[in-house]
This record gives sequence, structure tokens and C-alpha cells, in this order.
Amino acid sequence: MNSWVYVLHRPSEPNASKVGIATSLKGRLSGYQTALAGRDAIFYRTWRLPSRMAALALERAVLETGESAGWVRRNEWLLMPAELVARLVDDLITEER
Repeated sequence: MNSWVYVLHRPSEPNASKVGIATSLKGRLSGYQTALAGRDAIFYRTWRLPSRMAALALERAVLETGESAGWVRRNEWLLMPAELVARLVDDLITEER
């Protein structure tokens, strides 16, 4: 079953981005918009992966790579603009190929 990796951001907090996985993007976004104050969460980018295992591995690699580069990490949130986090995801996907 396909899974998604996403970079979520909030325009009200432009220097914080969340990396996560989901099987349903619509359901996941709805949950964030309900849970987060201001309800301004939006997906910056999404990537479809062939399995949950692949999505989990990519999510972990993004968080660990970002943290080792000195990016501040708070659980699945990186204190970096979504554009930079998305570039890291793209780079890690390219390395896998």
C-alpha cells in the first residue's frame, strides 16, 4: 500500500516545518487544521512512496540528516523553512535511486 511523506508548514510560523507520513493526505491535513491554533497548516510538498516502510525510512532520514546539519528539531518539526526541508527530501530520494 502506498504511503505519503509530506512537508507541512504554517504561514504564521514560516521557519518551522513538519516532516511526516500518512496514508491519507486529506485526513492528515484535516487533523492538523483542527489541532493547531490558527488552523493555517498546509502541505508544502508531498511525495508518494511504495510502502509505509519506505515512508518511515525517508522520514527518519530527513529528521536525522537535518538534525546532524544543526537544524533544531522538536519531535517531527524542524525549525527551517519548508523550502529547505523539501529540498532535503528531494536530495535523499535522489540518493536512493
